Amino acid sequence: MPYFRAHLHFEPPSRTCRENSQDRQEIIEAMKLAKNNKTVAASILGPTRPTLYSRLRKYGLSECKPV
Repeated sequence: MPYFRAHLHFEPPSRTCRENSQDRQEIIEAMKLAKNNKTVAASILGPTRPTLYSRLRKYGLSECKPV
């Protein structure tokens, strides 16, 4: 069986996947708290505003709907 997995390049879900999910959820919560004000959300989360914009695009959240 190990040969079969190696042959298919099977890899179990990575820790990065879970971290990305948690990061995405934190961004959503910060955007809710900030009422979609990206400057305020960035100050809540800690990274710079350009970093927040990058993460919003990464997770497909760049077009957040008003809450």
